[in-house]
Amino acid sequence: MPALNGVVKKFNSRNDVVFISLAFDTKERLVKFLSGTHFDYPVIPVSQKYLEEQLKVTEYPTHFILNRRGRITKVVTDYHDMIYALKFKLSQ
Repeated sequence: MPALNGVVKKFNSRNDVVFISLAFDTKERLVKFLSGTHFDYPVIPVSQKYLEEQLKVTEYPTHFILNRRGRITKVVTDYHDMIYALKFKLSQ
């Protein structure tokens, strides 16, 4: 989590980048987890079925980069790859 929070801080001055985490815990379990774990971005509960069947997530963590139209343009599982992809997409 500290590394992901660092990525968020790196891009927090941009108004065209938003970080959101999807977690398949129940809302109650997520609230309990977040009481002891700090995230610098929102964490939203969703069903595991949604993550796996709709978003085709097979590894955790998985990071999606979406364009301004809300379409997925890149999927990565490593935060280093996410930083690289963000820099590349934002430079276009």
